[in-house]
Amino acid sequence: DAEGLEVVYSVEPNTCSINGNEITFLQAGDYSITVSQEGNEKYNAAEKSFYIEAFKSVAISELKNEQIKVFPNPVNDYLYISLDGFETYELTIYDLKGNKIFVEKSSSSLQRINVYNWNLGVYLLEIKTEKYRIRKKIIR
Repeated sequence: DAEGLEVVYSVEPNTCSINGNEITFLQAGDYSITVSQEGNEKYNAAEKSFYIEAFKSVAISELKNEQIKVFPNPVNDYLYISLDGFETYELTIYDLKGNKIFVEKSSSSLQRINVYNWNLGVYLLEIKTEKYRIRKKIIR
């Protein structure tokens, strides 16, 4: 805040809750967010709008067990990801610094990823489908 000036958030469509600086989307979809702040004698008024796409995040355990399987975990050589019932999806694996280590769009029901040369540690697997964004911790 510029010397106590209030920051105001507005979101369209209004299918979210706003608590301070935190916006919680109640459903997946495209949103327009506007952030504004009135000015005073020292600061000019400011306004910025941007667009985001919100996905429904779910844990793998919330989906049917047969739909998504990630194995073995911990993994040494090859990580297998089985996805049944999804036409297309995107797999992204991040290291703990947020760097993308692996990205692939596919429609195959089974993915095999060679992780043998990756550093030992924890990674985040993200699976994006038309309806869901699923995240799972992977240990190498």
